[in-house]
Amino acid sequence: AVSQAALERGRLWERTVFTDLTALVAALPTTNVLLVYQQSLATDAELVTAGATLALPLADFLRRGGVVIVVDSLNGNSGTWQLLDAAGLLSVASAVGITGTRVDVLAPGDAVASGVPLTYVAERNSVRFDSTEVMQVVGDGTGPVVIHKVFTP
Repeated sequence: AVSQAALERGRLWERTVFTDLTALVAALPTTNVLLVYQQSLATDAELVTAGATLALPLADFLRRGGVVIVVDSLNGNSGTWQLLDAAGLLSVASAVGITGTRVDVLAPGDAVASGVPLTYVAERNSVRFDSTEVMQVVGDGTGPVVIHKVFTP
């Protein structure tokens, strides 16, 4: 999906896999977008520890205009959201599986919702967050499914 979207927009991207946080932190100053796939092999404790370790580097990354995208599901742990929560970047208490649930785009003008149907059925392993975050792009009537949070420098 990322490759297709980049091609459609005439943009280039490079996938770099990081297996340790030191290398990730070292790469952030020359990175524009950090895409964190669902970390199904990580334990909840590892995600929380990683988030605490990355708190300052991610805050600096965001201050200089970087973008962080986290893709999540309930597959192997309580959710990758724990990384952002422990870093102080997102306030989430838990995630709940919503596979097959009807969801609605609540902010159709948001860039994250570009090209997304106004209503669709949540794919396998989709989640809703128990969160007080106010910028819900997509929701299921109970809480946010997609959150777009902006940090200003």
